[in-house]
Amino acid sequence: MNNAYERILNSLESKPVKRARMMKFNKAKDRPHGLGKNRCVRCNRHE
Repeated sequence: MNNAYERILNSLESKPVKRARMMKFNKAKDRPHGLGKNRCVRCNRHE
């Protein structure tokens, strides 16, 4: 999963309803190949 998604989930620890909605609708897709598969660790952009 990408870094930005995990940071947002960590910030919603105290709000379980909003966290569940975030996980349902905004989860990043695990891609087997393509441009969106490899992301930069520092800035989360395409490599």
